[in-house]
Amino acid sequence: VAIDTSGSINDRIIGLFVSEIFNISKAFPKVQMKIILWHTTAYADIDIDTKKVSPSQVLNMLNNLPYEGGGTELTSVKAYLDKEYPNEAFGGIIVFTDGYVEETPSFPKLSDQKNKLFLLTPDGDDKILKKYGTTVKIDVYQ
Repeated sequence: VAIDTSGSINDRIIGLFVSEIFNISKAFPKVQMKIILWHTTAYADIDIDTKKVSPSQVLNMLNNLPYEGGGTELTSVKAYLDKEYPNEAFGGIIVFTDGYVEETPSFPKLSDQKNKLFLLTPDGDDKILKKYGTTVKIDVYQ
């Protein structure tokens, strides 16, 4: 799971992204996720295994991450994973973003390249990302 923390993503939207990840952890009690924070660079990650931690522990972990602002470069997620986890292929990627990313982003090694889901803010743009996978606008303003 990659969370866009660029300057165009405000604290309220980040909080709602975190809420959605929390809901995933409650809905899927046997899921393993690597949460990566990124803007122009990916700068933090945590592992969440819902078989080992409760949803409230997941929420606490997510709330204590060091959120930073900045520009936006989705390829930074691939660069980070290639450096930190060079021999690992991931089952899929979920990206929380507004969609304002570079024209031709690169993605991490996935066991199935079709397993890409982009969850966009309501005012986000899917022009670039729809070429790479499923895009869904989520209502973060409820």
